[in-house]
Amino acid sequence: AIGLFEFTFNFFTDNNFIPRQFNYGFDDEYIGLRFHSLLGEPRDASVNLLAFSSIIILLEIFFYSRIRSYFLIFLIFTSSILTFSTTLIFCFALIGITYIILCRNLINIIFMIIFCSTLVLAIFYLDQRVYQYLSDLFMISNYINNLEVLKTLQIEPQLINIMPIYIFLNDLINLNFLEFFFGNGLSSSSNISYKSYFNFSDYPHSQLSRLVYEFGIVGLISYIFLLNYYKKFLSNVFSNNSQIILIVFIVFLSAALAHRTGIFLIFLSLTQLIYINKKYDIHN
Repeated sequence: AIGLFEFTFNFFTDNNFIPRQFNYGFDDEYIGLRFHSLLGEPRDASVNLLAFSSIIILLEIFFYSRIRSYFLIFLIFTSSILTFSTTLIFCFALIGITYIILCRNLINIIFMIIFCSTLVLAIFYLDQRVYQYLSDLFMISNYINNLEVLKTLQIEPQLINIMPIYIFLNDLINLNFLEFFFGNGLSSSSNISYKSYFNFSDYPHSQLSRLVYEFGIVGLISYIFLLNYYKKFLSNVFSNNSQIILIVFIVFLSAALAHRTGIFLIFLSLTQLIYINKKYDIHN
């Protein structure tokens, strides 16, 4: 509520009465909807809010066999979009790709592609900063050998998340199969030196970036394969709502991969509790 109120206040007055993050000060740059360290910066808030909406849907289907809190879910989902976070765009892209891989219904796939694409385009249209990020993204390959120019790109703060994936794809193009399939080793993403780009002792904010760079495509597939066990279990338990549960699973998984967060442990814990409840027929 505080975040939404100040978002409206800032929209009409162009002023903040609470800093985006408490240690930033009141005159920090405006970046989307703020949650004042309660949910972290916009990128933290965006994935956390998506995860919260997924939890609500999962638990309501478990307890009531249907969704009840439509307005609350809509409010949380809208708040996530209003963060105008680049991480959120990455998350929506992952949702669309993962849904295409896991879903077997062509009509649902087309609808999901249209839905995710519309949201991404809306964020690009509403926030020029994000739009500039997209423009700069296609310039990286042109300036990867020029450190001075690379630093001037507006997308420069996001390079820590982009470069591990960029290098991963270049390993495939350059036939560096060892690195592409098996990665560069545990914790290697905190110390990357590639042409004019380098970072030391700083991990990517994206879990996906870490996975593909450190463990390669084999590590990524293993990660998703292990989590697929939980997806199958939930789909069997909630067979009448299997499509909704699939979407909940994909949204939570995408949120966990798009950002450096441990929120997927919450989802796995809830799944384990549902398993115990079903196995031992616990109703109290």
